Amino acid sequence: MLHGLTRPRVLLIEDDEDIRTLVAELLDFEVEEAATGAEGLTLAFASPPNLILLDRNLPDQDGLAVLAQLRAQLTTRHVPVILLTARGEPEERVLGLRSGAEDYICKPFNPAELVARVEVTLMRARDALVTDPLTKLPGNEVLRAEIARYLREGLSFSLCYADLNNFKAYVDHYGFERASELIQRLAQICYACLIDYGAPEDFLGHLGGDDFFFLTGPGRSGPLVANLLARFDEIVPGFYEREDLERGFIVGVDRFDEPREFPLTSLSVAVVDVEAHQFADPRELAAYAAKCKSEVKQGNEGCSNTGSFSRPKILGEGLC
Repeated sequence: MLHGLTRPRVLLIEDDEDIRTLVAELLDFEVEEAATGAEGLTLAFASPPNLILLDRNLPDQDGLAVLAQLRAQLTTRHVPVILLTARGEPEERVLGLRSGAEDYICKPFNPAELVARVEVTLMRARDALVTDPLTKLPGNEVLRAEIARYLREGLSFSLCYADLNNFKAYVDHYGFERASELIQRLAQICYACLIDYGAPEDFLGHLGGDDFFFLTGPGRSGPLVANLLARFDEIVPGFYEREDLERGFIVGVDRFDEPREFPLTSLSVAVVDVEAHQFADPRELAAYAAKCKSEVKQGNEGCSNTGSFSRPKILGEGLC
């Protein structure tokens, strides 16, 4: 699994310039600043931070309205939010927490308390592995919860499981830094395809490494996956040196330490169409999806490809 070793990034959405300056000085993190809700949302959607400090009273819109928009978008849905407010009534705190905030800090705040609450919230989010550190997409625990909810509510949906062919050979040849850049670019493409061809209620998750999951409507999976494969094929040549592209393969060693020629990395996507009440447990569905993905990869590891599956063939331990 690849992880980015970067300092936590905090987005501060606050119209008071003095408070923004104070918070930026207090926190030993990378701090981005926004003076309005609209500006904060633009920054958050463009590059989701590790944590958001959000003023309850902004000049252009209510802080809770900003929070609702953050929770409605798949890349910011699980970013922890701490509300900053001059309102200290218990009912106000309850409203903020029930709206999806992780914590609530009243103004004027104690500097040491603010730093402690930010650090504890970041630690909890990290320990829960809510998002992948490299892509900031929801991770395994969130995916498991989403699949469980879909099954519990008896929804029909498509699970799309994407990963890269010959990725280990790529990592061995080009190194973790270059491989991390490729994973980040793939995450961006996945997100763009879901925005263009999915729906607001759809889900995109990253299990780590090169494993990505979509949960979408059965009628949306076809165009989404087709465009994902096409976009990946467009960008992948930029991650290879010219001589490797011209040759069409890289030289490495296989699991038995034997020299081998590996095709250029490509993308495989298994699409599992799930009918209502077809699976009783997320682990069953995850196990079946893993088997389907393996079948797709075995079919052709030299080019981007996809496969669709509609009924279970094997059950057992799986990704979740």
